[in-house]
Amino acid sequence: MNGEELRTRVAELCGWTKVDPPDKRHNSYVMHPPGTQEYVRVCPDYPNDLDAICEAVSNAPTEDDAFEFRYMSNLQKVVQSDHDEEIGGFELAHATASQRAEAFVNTMGAKP
Repeated sequence: MNGEELRTRVAELCGWTKVDPPDKRHNSYVMHPPGTQEYVRVCPDYPNDLDAICEAVSNAPTEDDAFEFRYMSNLQKVVQSDHDEEIGGFELAHATASQRAEAFVNTMGAKP
């Protein structure tokens, strides 16, 4: 999944709604933030903005009590895939925004 696809998928999982742009002259899509009808041409840059993806994870729209455990397990798998040797807490604490976004999509897309 490329960066833009990952960005859009995280936004959708966070409740953003993809809509046709009100101005048909633009090719780009727009999205509504959760709970609004406001048009926003660019949703947060989850794969490149650590603050944005941390907020998405912290406010994950789920009632799943095991979400945090499953997210950390998925994050470990994503980060491990980028290393040849066994990883530890340091590597998880320093996971990139892109790695966290990928783990978030894997977690929200998985059935508990």
